[in-house]
This record gives sequence, structure tokens and C-alpha cells, in this order.
Amino acid sequence: MIKLCNNLIFAPLAGYTTPPIRHFFSVNGAGLCITEMVSAKAILHNNEKTKALLIVSKKEKIRSAQLFGSDPSDFAKAIAHPWLSEFDIIDINMGCPVKKITSNGEGSQLMADAKKAGDIVEAAAKAAKSVGKVVTVKTRLGIKHKEDILKFAPVLEEAGASMICIHGRTAEQMYSGEADYQMIGKVKTLIKKAVFCANGDIIDKASFERIKMATKADYFMIGRGALYDTQIFNKLLNNNFLSKKDSILELISCLEKFYDGSDTCIMLRKFLPYMLKGVRGGKEFRISMNYCDDINILKKGVNQLF
Repeated sequence: MIKLCNNLIFAPLAGYTTPPIRHFFSVNGAGLCITEMVSAKAILHNNEKTKALLIVSKKEKIRSAQLFGSDPSDFAKAIAHPWLSEFDIIDINMGCPVKKITSNGEGSQLMADAKKAGDIVEAAAKAAKSVGKVVTVKTRLGIKHKEDILKFAPVLEEAGASMICIHGRTAEQMYSGEADYQMIGKVKTLIKKAVFCANGDIIDKASFERIKMATKADYFMIGRGALYDTQIFNKLLNNNFLSKKDSILELISCLEKFYDGSDTCIMLRKFLPYMLKGVRGGKEFRISMNYCDDINILKKGVNQLF
């Protein structure tokens, strides 16, 4: 695994880990930010929307792109595609539980066929090595049964995964219930060559200490917890961190580097329900911004709110 500046990773989140958001978290403590998942087939078909997701920021010192698919040859060919030339790490999605992904035999559904999953990792790892990249895998405890991961993870390691990241829920659970840190810890004892990453329910220092103690993981991945508290990486690293207001304003600034004012307003709407949770007047402000496309009005509203 490529050495990162710290062991905290911002998880790939569909619709959220866009280029400006990865830029934001790269300067706010995350050791690595992974793109939202992109289709290996879409890369091979030169899909322009997919290309837009693979824009990188100069602040991303180490770069990771997450691919999904079900055909080993698609992964091997995509890794050699020019659109992935700036990425150091290729992460394979074997954890997405959404029906439109699993119905195609992709994402978490690959856990039903360990041989195919291993073939995908092997083909991807071979292709990645030829161009100086490494392959990582993000997966879950199982589709329905948590114990499935105990047989699945060693297959990924043997096939050539440099890092294995386990989200502590089954696909059937989606995002309900609590992440099972004890089961993630059991997987860690089986992994001998790959580095190990734990993911699930890290929302503050207390939960971070719990997952560290239970899993003994090398790296820790944070997804939704970073949407609620965009300074979580800085806080866990004991770095200086921004206030809620300044965090929102900096996020707006990052969005403006990639989008015009109207699109920035639109993009910010999906973050406000997370960022303003518990803020007095936050719900009313969020609702009032639903139809705002003037960036100056948005900024003025943020300053007035706080």
C-alpha cells in the first residue's frame, strides 16, 4: 500500500465525493480521498459524465479512483485508460448494496461469487502493477451473513489486493443498525500481507477510539460522519479546525473553484441537511436555500445564520 500522510481516509460516497469535495477534505485532514464509484465499462466507452468525476485537485497528493463492474477484463482495460493515468490507487467496489448495482452482479453482489471477485482483483492488480499503481478493495461483512467475510477477505488478499477495507454491516442491512467492530476485528486477524482498513459509524473521537481498539486496523475510513462534521479529520488528528460557519464558507469556496455560482448553490443543498443538523435556525435556512441560485445571497445567509 502507498504510504499516506496519516491513516484517515474519506470514503467514496456516490453523489458526494466529487472533485471539489475531495479538494476540501484533502486540505482538512484526510490522508486520502477516494472518488465516488465510477463504472469500468463507462470509462471504456469514454462516457463524458464519468470523465468529469475523475478530475483531480492539486491538493490530492495521493489519488484513488473507485471502480465498479463485474468483468475482470473491463477492470484490466480501464486501468490502462488515459483517464486513470493521474491516479495512484485503484479501489474496487465490492460493497455497494444499492439494487441498481447489485442487480447487475456488481458491488456487494460480488460477495456471492468469491472466485469471480478474486479473478477481478487478480486481473486489476496485474494491470495496475504494469503501470505503477496498486489495487485496494472496499467490501462488507457479507450479503446476509456477517461470517461470510471470514472466507471472502483472504481470497481478495491472495488475489493481490494491497488494502482491504471492511464496512461493518451486511449488504442486507444497508446503513441500518450498528457497524460490527468485533467482526471487523476478526477479519484483521486473517489478513497477513495486505494492509487493513475499518469503516463504519466513526462520528467523533469516542467512536474512533472504539473502532481502533476493537479492530486494530491500520487505516480508518469515514463517510457519513464527515458529512455531519466536515472537520472530523482535523479533530481526530488534533489539528486546528474551522468553526461550522467557516467550514461551510470554505466548502462554498472549494465548490466555486469547479462550478459557477448557480451550480455551487445546487451542489451545496445536498450537504446542508448534514452540516446544519442541530444548528438553531438551520432547518429554516436550508429550506429557504432550496430555490436560491445566487451565490452572494447564499454566502450572506450563512453569515447571518451564525
